[in-house]
Amino acid sequence: KGMDVLVCNDSGPMHFAVAVGTPYVALFGPTDPALTGPWGEEGIVLRPEPGDKGYPEHRSYKNNDNGFISRIEVSEVLQAVGRLLDEKPEKEA
Repeated sequence: KGMDVLVCNDSGPMHFAVAVGTPYVALFGPTDPALTGPWGEEGIVLRPEPGDKGYPEHRSYKNNDNGFISRIEVSEVLQAVGRLLDEKPEKEA
């Protein structure tokens, strides 16, 4: 709850962040954010464009292939974190 921003994948910590109101940047690969994504509005979901073959099968993450999620650029993640930090109200001293 005390974090400024959480960067995570589609996992339990993402859902905990939503539950306590922590801003988040969630990285999605083959899992569909519409099915397993966060319900909160205090974060940003990043997922690569599908490309010519469309999105991978939803459960293809079980094949230990991180090729799809690795298409998210570090600069995209940093930009999303920056946006959330810019939107965060100043903490009282």
